Amino acid sequence: MCLGYCACQSVASLCQSCCGNTSGTGRKRSVVLLAVSIILSVLFQHKWAADLSGGNALVSHIPYLGTQITNAWTDGCMEFEDDDTEAESLKEKCISNAGVYRVNFITILFFFIMMVTTSQRASLNSQAWPTKYVIFTISVLLSIFVPNSYFSSRLFLGITRLGACLFIIFQQIVLIDLAYSWNESWVEKSTNAFTEKERISWLLAILACTLCLYGTSLGLIITLFNYFSGCGALNQFLISMTLALIIVATAVQLSGEEGNLLTSSVISMYSVYLLIEALSHHLNDDTCDDSPSSSFFENHENIQVWVGMSFTILSVIWTGWSWTEDRVLTTIGIEDDPNHSNKKNGERPLDGLDIPLFEDQNTAVQGVVVGSSDDIDNSNNELWKLNLVLMLISCWVVVILTGWASVQTNGDVVYLWFIIVSQWFSIATYIWTLLAPKIFPDRDFS
Repeated sequence: MCLGYCACQSVASLCQSCCGNTSGTGRKRSVVLLAVSIILSVLFQHKWAADLSGGNALVSHIPYLGTQITNAWTDGCMEFEDDDTEAESLKEKCISNAGVYRVNFITILFFFIMMVTTSQRASLNSQAWPTKYVIFTISVLLSIFVPNSYFSSRLFLGITRLGACLFIIFQQIVLIDLAYSWNESWVEKSTNAFTEKERISWLLAILACTLCLYGTSLGLIITLFNYFSGCGALNQFLISMTLALIIVATAVQLSGEEGNLLTSSVISMYSVYLLIEALSHHLNDDTCDDSPSSSFFENHENIQVWVGMSFTILSVIWTGWSWTEDRVLTTIGIEDDPNHSNKKNGERPLDGLDIPLFEDQNTAVQGVVVGSSDDIDNSNNELWKLNLVLMLISCWVVVILTGWASVQTNGDVVYLWFIIVSQWFSIATYIWTLLAPKIFPDRDFS
């Protein structure tokens, strides 16, 4: 009995911490909902979509509802039905993509509504989280009965692609922040080292990581040149342009005191990843028939997806736990936050690991909120940016899991330019962060 009571108390405490109202911004609860959305997307794509479309006899034999569910999940995908193996594969991909569309349609709509409401009243982001989770869960369950065509409209898929392009730029900000923090952390460890050997070892570690990232980037570019030799002038141009931009960014960084080589190497690696993503959508050029490029991407398709999801998870963690993000996305709930009260002006933890996953339960609001959270100064409210970022991450999840929201992606030059223009803008933004302090020395860019 005692054990049962303790278990119930523990569960109640956990539910209150995860789902209850909070005296903070509600940022981490938003990130938890996004994490649940990503997990559901993967489960629907790789397991549940096939079961719901008729692959599971238990589902198909449910009176009336079984037929309704099967028809909903095969809607728009039967055009690929044929005796041909490739057509059957496209049909399966169409159905699995529909699972990703459903979950993220609801997620994007949720964060859009939150973005609009929190722009008017910041406290709404920290209230009624049990209700929000319940509404989200019920919406996902109800979406099972809705035909695919409602989630695969040109408007929604266009929004996800545009949002993904914007996320690429945001993701670069994440990587720059992480790289700067990484470099500062190891330099600080070197400075505070007790022995000369330990001090040098930290500096060598920074150098080794930098060389590794640059070496990997250069190796991948050489590999791409080899695989795409004689495979279209456009592909060759894009590879050459990426290499040139990496060299320019590194040269600009070396010409001044702004930035560091570790950050430049991280940006270089990310640029090469985007190049590979872009080239994977331009493979059916006639000049590529005898090229090994198609087999290269077929053999590494899963790696591309998992690398993309790794960047997504990295961004989610940064959005939820970085103190830098607290300052970038919100101007409320920071000065009075006990987790930061002992920080001096200008100081911050380099990794954000001193921030708890959820706010202290003792600070959680109990019962009816009567005014404390409503007293937040909405004139300084920028909490809507948090929900905008989470909405963009949801768009990125869609395109990375579904091949830029398409069943047949190879050869579509539109997706290629979506990614390449985002890559160029990202690198240009990084170069500008290095040049701006030189061009405008009187301004504060810290």
